Amino acid sequence: MKKIVISSLVAISMMGTAFADVSAQSGLYVNGQAGYSFADSPDYTSTLASNYGNYSYSQSDNNYVLGATVGYDYALTQNWMTGLELGYLYMGETTYNYTIPHVVNVSGSISNWGIQLMATGTYVMSSGWNFFGKVGGVYESTDVSGSASGSLSSGSTDQTGVLPALAIGMGYLFTQNLNLSLQYEHTFGSNWNDNNVSSDSSPMTQNILTLGLTYKFPL
Repeated sequence: MKKIVISSLVAISMMGTAFADVSAQSGLYVNGQAGYSFADSPDYTSTLASNYGNYSYSQSDNNYVLGATVGYDYALTQNWMTGLELGYLYMGETTYNYTIPHVVNVSGSISNWGIQLMATGTYVMSSGWNFFGKVGGVYESTDVSGSASGSLSSGSTDQTGVLPALAIGMGYLFTQNLNLSLQYEHTFGSNWNDNNVSSDSSPMTQNILTLGLTYKFPL
């Protein structure tokens, strides 16, 4: 993911003089984005090690992010615009499997998704570079499910709630209507890296880095 981000920024900077005379523009837009969430998923190795001398454990953090957004920008001046956007984010899944011989075999997963509403502010340079900030909230769901044999039972639990969210980013307008952007977003949830998911009272905190492509419909 880091290589993709760096390569994209280099490509954008090399094209910095290819287009000119873009400006802030009112209009409806759609956006698609992909990236990675640096979420602190629980790691149960320390708990297992302190209670059982013999166990096997595996964990896979598939915290890729996919999202889609629809929004509207209103141009205040040639350089400034404000707006509102509604979007959906899938924030990946962590899967677990551990076995304690002659006691239990457990497999499970923790997945995250959210629907967010954000107010936006953007500064657009005539060269095409633009810088933006977002503030709002996300209805996030952290879904936990698992199956077990032996002394434990199978089950599932969901933690849902509306979390505050902030985002900052930069982009480049290839044309007046097409923008490539890099964005960092933080949601203010719970730190689930405490090995006790039943004690967490809100969805998982997310730190998300994405690349996005936006198309704004001509007026």
